Amino acid sequence: MDVRIAVVTKDGRLSKTTSQGIEILKKVTGSHGHRFRLKMLKGLGQAEIDECKKSDAVILGHHSLCEEGLKELKSQLGAAVRLMPLGANESCEGEVVPHEISGLISRSCLGVKPLKAGMAMNGEMLIRADLFSELVKSASGLTPYVVVCKSGIDIHGIDTGVWQEEANICNPAAAVMACIMMLRHTFHLETEAQEIELALKRALQKECPEDLISSMALKELGHSSSAKKQTA
Repeated sequence: MDVRIAVVTKDGRLSKTTSQGIEILKKVTGSHGHRFRLKMLKGLGQAEIDECKKSDAVILGHHSLCEEGLKELKSQLGAAVRLMPLGANESCEGEVVPHEISGLISRSCLGVKPLKAGMAMNGEMLIRADLFSELVKSASGLTPYVVVCKSGIDIHGIDTGVWQEEANICNPAAAVMACIMMLRHTFHLETEAQEIELALKRALQKECPEDLISSMALKELGHSSSAKKQTA
């Protein structure tokens, strides 16, 4: 598969957690013979939005991007649904998902059963689904999501909530899960998604510092230098 991904940065900078998620994404897709071409964008002016519109998907690569730029990007792509994993303490009851929204979810998220429809967020309907609840329970507290757009281009990111840059959160688990959602629900690469999902699950089960989860996941995947030395 040959796809083009627009990665929105803040002045050319990716957050530490997003960069680790992208590293794992590149390692796995490359090992399966896919070509994921990443176009790094410095901000979200109209020129950058035009690049996003030429891409197959968009990754929001920093937690403090310009809100006006994000709003314009979503407007031009026709953002309709924000699909997020169901939290560990959330019930499965909610409003009925409208038929036209179900159609959009079916386009991008085959096999996903929406469990809870919530309030609209900037024109998007928020829908919680049982995507990988067990992983979410063990992750950083940040939530991965995919914005399903009428344009056919999905936007992948992390819901940072009240997360501030000075909070110094290093756990990359949510960023990795956002990449899993991209592989599974945008490009329908189930084998590759399961490979990362299993490696992340094993990494989260180990007692290691949060900022080493990414390298531990790479080791589980057999891509780290330490793993190669062990198998040599």
